[in-house]
Amino acid sequence: MKIIGHRGAAGLALENSHESILAALQFDLEAIEFDVHLTRDGELVVMHDRTTKRVSDEKVHIRKKTLQELKSLNLKNKQSIPTLDEVLKVIGGNNIIIDIKDYGISEKLPKILKRYPSIKFSFTSFKHDELRRVRKLLPNAPIYVCEHLNPIEIVYIAKSIGATGIALNKWLMNPLTYHLAGRYNLKIYVYTLNSPWLASFYKRFYPDVDICTDHPERFAERKSKSRTLKISKKIKSKKK
Repeated sequence: MKIIGHRGAAGLALENSHESILAALQFDLEAIEFDVHLTRDGELVVMHDRTTKRVSDEKVHIRKKTLQELKSLNLKNKQSIPTLDEVLKVIGGNNIIIDIKDYGISEKLPKILKRYPSIKFSFTSFKHDELRRVRKLLPNAPIYVCEHLNPIEIVYIAKSIGATGIALNKWLMNPLTYHLAGRYNLKIYVYTLNSPWLASFYKRFYPDVDICTDHPERFAERKSKSRTLKISKKIKSKKK
């Protein structure tokens, strides 16, 4: 069972912020997952919702604002909304899963990926047309079809897209989906699983399923002191 950091490490710091990404980097994870939206002027920023309501005292619509306008906004942790490029520079050579939240993002991905050859990129989304576009533009990139309603149909959608796997709400996992995914060689990860008890249940009955969690500290080992020191330097650099 492999561990994926959800929105960085959303249980340790404000989701999708620099602080959350840096928190996730302190643990030995299979990958770090975060969400990407498109701004009015076509820039990619790391944010889950369409608006900033949950993560800032000011509510603005991401798609209606330019990057410069969004950068002037303070998040609840006093940081600014990070761009995709800013996050990738911090992540270095770690594996990531980008959750595509807007239509039109896929076309911008190939150019960005070229700038970070040491990062292994995977993609997930509820917007299945965007994943189809990613499959055409980046035929070798792992993609995971996201679903929180129909755990059976999603297997066949993933198969039709040529996806690597599926990403399911943790409560939708069931023996039939597990069996079908295995038949079609589809990987599975579930979100957002924060309970060690539930994780032990998954490990017993669905041993090939990976988990995406807000709390990597409950499931993963901390990195060595030398690697943590490098992360600390990144944190100090960001503060400057």
